[in-house]
Amino acid sequence: MNFTFQYLKKVVSEYISRNQDFIFLSAEGRCMKYVLNNKSLLPRVPARFISSITGVTYFSLSRIKKKNSA
Repeated sequence: MNFTFQYLKKVVSEYISRNQDFIFLSAEGRCMKYVLNNKSLLPRVPARFISSITGVTYFSLSRIKKKNSA
């Protein structure tokens, strides 16, 4: 039961954090936060999935990546 409660607490916390990100961060801010928090996943996850998770289009994500790499 303790494990279930801890897991539920973690899921709700992540849900609230994600909703706050959509309200308070720009598209670029959401992408940068995802990149900083998930560096090990980036080489393995296709950009279309990252764009879906962060709520931006694939083309916008490409522009953000290009802007930040220059």
